[in-house]
Order: sequence, then C-alpha cells, then structure tokens
Amino acid sequence: MYSPKFSNFSPVYLGSQFSTISVLVFIFVAGSDFITNDKNTKLLARLVMIKVSYPIHEFKIRKEDTVQRIFDSIRKKWLILTPEEWVRQNMLQYIIQTKQYPSSLIAVEKEIMLGELKKRCDIVVYSRTSLPWMIIECKEMNAPLDRKVLDQVLRYHITLPAKYLIITNGSYCFGFEKLFKTFKEINVFPEYSEAN
Repeated sequence: MYSPKFSNFSPVYLGSQFSTISVLVFIFVAGSDFITNDKNTKLLARLVMIKVSYPIHEFKIRKEDTVQRIFDSIRKKWLILTPEEWVRQNMLQYIIQTKQYPSSLIAVEKEIMLGELKKRCDIVVYSRTSLPWMIIECKEMNAPLDRKVLDQVLRYHITLPAKYLIITNGSYCFGFEKLFKTFKEINVFPEYSEAN
C-alpha cells in the first residue's frame, strides 16, 4: 500500500501513482491474527474484511509554508493532510465514485453530543429520507482496528442510530449491519439502493 511519509511529506505527481491509496484490500481469512499488533485487542481478527478497491482520483493537494493541505470536496475547504485525513478522503472517493452514494447526503466530521461531550463522526451517510444510514469511522493506516475503535463507533450509534457501521484504516475495512437489537458482520459494502 502506498502511504505518504507525513513527517516530511512532499507529494510527487507521477500520473495516478499518488492519486489514491493504491491497494487492493484482500478478503481476510477468518481466524487470522494479523489485524492488530496488540495481543489483547484481537477482537476483529476473526471477522471477514470488506473488499475495497479505491478509485483513481487526482486529489487537490497544496503546500502552505511547511504544511500539506488537501481539498475536501464535501466540506468545500482545504484541510491539513494528516494520515487520518488521507484515509478519510480516499474513503469518501470510494463511496462517491465507486459505490455511487450521493455526495449531497454525506456529512464529514459530523458533530454530535454524547452526554455533555462533543464528538465528531468521520463520515455519516444519510438515507433519502434524511435519516442516518451509515457511520464510517476512519483511522490512520498504522492504527489497529481494535475493540477501542469498535466501541467508539458504537457510542456514535447511540446518538445516530444508523443501519450500518463501518470501521477502516485504509488497509482494512470491517462492517456491521443493525438487525433488531444486534449487529451482524457484513462482508460487502452496502449498495445505496438499499437506503430508504
């Protein structure tokens, strides 16, 4: 997987080489322990990964002083290019270009209240009836997808009761569908035609 070095990051444009996370995510064989380094956080190690083929996209990136910035087409503004933002922008292009989710029904860094705490959901996709349909939590590529990440998205679900929950670090992607009072693992990214 291509991952820019963010400490001294200077993008080099060679066609589409830099344009996207250029990786084909493989479906993970159940029972493997490769997802996290921490022996105590292997919760997701038995799940099947969702296959994500990121589209080629020419991101708008510029340098201001020593800071790299990337243009967010949903929020219509320039953002500091952090490792997590890189994953978030690639996931946005995947759901917009590949999965054909309507960009007008996507919120990025949606602020919510959990008790008295303000939190932000990375990506929220709404149904055609403006109800939360999917929450996507993005982490940087080196971050493990462990119980802590799953708990985080489940807390967001308290405020935004979406049908689907997705967690990703760009390399790995796991999904869950709400069925009655439980969540069921999914192995494909939902089609937007399923949104009511």
